[in-house]
Amino acid sequence: MAYYYIAETNIAYLTREWPMLALKIVMLGATFYGSVKTASLAWALGDVGLGIMVWLNVIAIVILAKPLLKALKDDEEQKETRD
Repeated sequence: MAYYYIAETNIAYLTREWPMLALKIVMLGATFYGSVKTASLAWALGDVGLGIMVWLNVIAIVILAKPLLKALKDDEEQKETRD
């Protein structure tokens, strides 16, 4: 339930209309599929989903590292000049 809320909030922020409907359909299908299959399969699918989320976050961190360090250096220089 929490992951659905997070996904819905992110999609609402980034886009509108049809991606939200697609998310609802996918989540409904995943909930139904998980309810009729074994618990071990549901946990395995959850592990795969979390693994994908981790890799996407690692990629985002690598992409944003250089601009982040540049902004941090600029902020530290501004603090030194204020003092």
